[in-house]
Amino acid sequence: MSLVAPERLKLARHTSIPFRDEFFDTVVTRFSLHYLDKEELKETYKEVARVLKPNGDFIAVARHPLVDLMAKPTKDYYKEEDTQVKLYGQINVICPSHIMRDYLSPLIQLFDLVDFEEGIDQADIVPKSRFKIPTYLAFKATKR
Repeated sequence: MSLVAPERLKLARHTSIPFRDEFFDTVVTRFSLHYLDKEELKETYKEVARVLKPNGDFIAVARHPLVDLMAKPTKDYYKEEDTQVKLYGQINVICPSHIMRDYLSPLIQLFDLVDFEEGIDQADIVPKSRFKIPTYLAFKATKR
């Protein structure tokens, strides 16, 4: 049994959601924001705000910036560097690195931050790290 008929599914970029203004009560994204560069992230937030109804909720989970730090050759938190991640343990994907400001500063321009969490996903393994760091960040924000 499918929750949504396949003919109703739409594939689109974060920055161009194919629905009218104020269409959704809630928008959810899981582990996809970290694949966007800073400008795409800002545009995504604008697009989510466009398709959300007033007081609608935006819920997101993304890779934590400290995971980016551990993957960077320079180990410089503030330096913008592409990092390589293994998707499903098999596929190499290049991702832009982020700092926490990249996620939160453009968000609070359009939304009220309701909840924020940093945590460790037990499925994530930071190879041979002596540090115990959060592997994801999650937030719930409400459109103003």
